[in-house]
Amino acid sequence: MPYKDREKKNAWMRKKYAEDDAYRLKQDEKVRARVYARKIRVLTYYGKHKTLQCCWMGCDVVDPDMLSLDHINNDGAADRLRGVTGTSLYLRVERDGYPPDLQTLCHNHQWKKEFMRRAALRQV
Repeated sequence: MPYKDREKKNAWMRKKYAEDDAYRLKQDEKVRARVYARKIRVLTYYGKHKTLQCCWMGCDVVDPDMLSLDHINNDGAADRLRGVTGTSLYLRVERDGYPPDLQTLCHNHQWKKEFMRRAALRQV
């Protein structure tokens, strides 16, 4: 039904876009909740004693925002070259049935492991 009055048409369009934005925001929240729940499941699976915790000996970090997946054999570059990072990494891990070459580390111990790897390369 075409509007002859421009003000009525504009009011209708504002209402429609507001409803669409509210729907989109609600869907975004659902997606974020699913992604966060998957991250928690994966990090818990690979955590110390299957808990949400860093695997480094003596580390007590349990904050999900500070934890991430680590490739035990330092072969994460292959995943990054294929574009498997962040959310897609957690999805791939679940889809592949939790491969054994990963562990949960806090960001500090991720860097410590990398510094130790680089130091070992300098010694050679």
